[in-house]
Amino acid sequence: MVQDEQPNRPGSSGTTAAGAAGAAAKDYRTGPKLDARAIDRLAGLDRAASDSPTWRGWLLGLGSVAFLSLATPYVEFVLNGSQVTIHLLPTSPLIMLVLFLAIQAVLYKLSSTLALPRQDLVLATCMMMVSAAIPGYGFMIYVTGVMANVPYNAQDKAFQEYLLPYIDSHLIPDRDAVKSFIDGLPADQPIPWQSWVAPYGLWALMAVLIFGMMFAICSVLRKQWADRERLPFPLAQVPMEMMEGVQGAHERKKPFLHDKFALIGIAIPLVLHSWNAMQDYVTNWPAIPLQFRNLDKTYMTELPWNALSPVHVYIFPAVIGLTYLISLEVSFSLWFFYFVQKICAYLAVQMGLGKSHQDFYASGGHKGFMVDQGGGALVAMVLFGFWMSRTHLAEIWARAVGLKPRIEEEDSEGLSPRVALILFAACFAGSVVWLTYFGFGLGQALLTIVALVIILTGVTRLACEGGLFYVQSDISPASVLDAAFTPLGVGPHTIVPLGMWSRIFTFDWGRTSPMPAMMHSLKLSSDLRLRKKPLVLGIALALAVALVLGFVSFMKTAYRNEGGAAQFEGGDSWTVMSAPKTDNKRSATYVSQILALDAKKDEEFAERAIGAAKLRREEARRYQDELVQERKVGKRTMLPERLVAEGKLTSEDAQKLLDQGDLVPAASLPRAAVRDWPRIFWTGLGGVLMVVFMILRTRVFWWPHPIGYVAWMHAEPMAKLWFSIFMGWGLKWAITQYGGYRIYYMLRRLFVGLVVGEVVAAGLWIAIAHFSDHLNAYPIHIN
Repeated sequence: MVQDEQPNRPGSSGTTAAGAAGAAAKDYRTGPKLDARAIDRLAGLDRAASDSPTWRGWLLGLGSVAFLSLATPYVEFVLNGSQVTIHLLPTSPLIMLVLFLAIQAVLYKLSSTLALPRQDLVLATCMMMVSAAIPGYGFMIYVTGVMANVPYNAQDKAFQEYLLPYIDSHLIPDRDAVKSFIDGLPADQPIPWQSWVAPYGLWALMAVLIFGMMFAICSVLRKQWADRERLPFPLAQVPMEMMEGVQGAHERKKPFLHDKFALIGIAIPLVLHSWNAMQDYVTNWPAIPLQFRNLDKTYMTELPWNALSPVHVYIFPAVIGLTYLISLEVSFSLWFFYFVQKICAYLAVQMGLGKSHQDFYASGGHKGFMVDQGGGALVAMVLFGFWMSRTHLAEIWARAVGLKPRIEEEDSEGLSPRVALILFAACFAGSVVWLTYFGFGLGQALLTIVALVIILTGVTRLACEGGLFYVQSDISPASVLDAAFTPLGVGPHTIVPLGMWSRIFTFDWGRTSPMPAMMHSLKLSSDLRLRKKPLVLGIALALAVALVLGFVSFMKTAYRNEGGAAQFEGGDSWTVMSAPKTDNKRSATYVSQILALDAKKDEEFAERAIGAAKLRREEARRYQDELVQERKVGKRTMLPERLVAEGKLTSEDAQKLLDQGDLVPAASLPRAAVRDWPRIFWTGLGGVLMVVFMILRTRVFWWPHPIGYVAWMHAEPMAKLWFSIFMGWGLKWAITQYGGYRIYYMLRRLFVGLVVGEVVAAGLWIAIAHFSDHLNAYPIHIN
């Protein structure tokens, strides 16, 4: 049976025979199949044959991580050609793996003892996959941009009055250090490391705590997703296929780089992109179009078609290749629900809610009716998945707390159940303490971390089941707090640090988070029989090296770059300059509205107190002025509380005055004090519909897989990926329909080659751009 054609229904594969009485149940259509316990026993036999890496594997892994950590900031932000860390596709690790395999082939021809064992390659690949994005878009560009933005714009009145009073000074460097970071530093001046190390250390500590939670969750869920639900893990299948046939692998397969289908697959994108890249070096070079943007402006200018704007067609060979590795029902769902989204946009335009689909790209209000449904669907998918995994999770809990005896294979997921539980609890508690120390209320901190765990688990599921390595989400812990409590209810002391924290840890982690790479690394190591304890240590070391060397390299790149970090990304520097400034201005707007509302409430309460002869007008004015001044330095005390505390009013008298009615009419409340009920409704509707869709899918055989509905949570990714997914689905359907599974397997390496060829093309032209000193060259990236 084909693994990636297994139905990915919760509880329907692997566990479909979980209720069988024996180890094997007879099915007269498909033959005997094993129940979950038998699968676990066979998995234990596989793990018994696992191997440990040699010292060369450790050297290769650490050296590769160090090299990527040092090179990535320059490649991403100075060369500004192909971006290798802005999505979950492990571009730079795959480039390095191709180099390792080529060297491996040469060494093996010289002497079999010189060649690396497969476990060394697996360890190095997993270490690179988990850490590759951290020096670039996975962490470094956002954490430095957030730390620098407020001090750099400190002269702005809004930043002075509404942001700085609510930011702990330990979280940001001093303004002089930031100015030279943004604008550039003369070559004869030293980099002011002392201003950056402490703030960066605090943010890195939060990152480490989140990484710990990620790995603990992956360790617990790997067996459920891989062995019982049998998700395809397409991002792990690519390096897995590449390492088949090397020394120590199955002899029935040729080495990947010796396979003619693999080479044909590699050649297709390599030739296409290399041909197009020549236009940067040869005048009037004709390009082969792979992107057709805004077709609606040419072919869909009249009603009703212009309501569907924008319409893009992008051809990404890597997306086509990965689509071949997932089930047909999943790939169908992705492009099918994209068309359903277009139909919904058309209906909304006809109802007068907007002029085109693009008007519904944002979240919030009724114009966010599609995006917010996708966010609710994501949450429902994760919670429903936890419910379907309840037997597995209960068993993990029982082993962790000692209610069930330890078994020989319990360490097979990287961490034993007890260690995974302790790691998660410690990192969760540490994250909550970190947030409360820097301004969050306890309840707000708990909700923030819970929301983060749910969202990251959902994004990881999308990558493991649908191969979606370019994912964005408008649902975040910040949006959850905003919707649940309003900015006024959250309060300025949380609004400001929450905005900074969200920019670093949630804005782009849908496509750069290490968590999907951790899950794919566990799958890769399990299938290729690498012992888990070396894997755990390797991942921990890789993250530590990337956090340290990535920071050093990024700082040197920014300070020594002509024009500083402001000239990153081709001089646009959206990530360092404009994006965090936009976030900060939104936070400043909320704070200013909250403080203005507080002043209005104090004024109305003072009038009531004066009218009740409880307070003289001169006293009321003095108190109001004092409270306004206190709020400028971050203190927020309301007039009734102040008067009661100083004995000017009894608590009973203050409550009587408050009971006379709202201090500010509802019609006069600013945005910061108004709950976004439309967003709550659409998010809740998305969650309800997702549960209905998942239940229907288990009972109605033709009901489409609902993963495409979850992809509604941000409109941009599917607007770019839909056509390539459609092509991959169509090719796989035709091959399996008319050629059968023998042809499907025969062509499998061709499609894996499409993925490898696109990343090899990116690496090749990055190297050419570097050696030819050609900045802003032809980009080969999927975003």
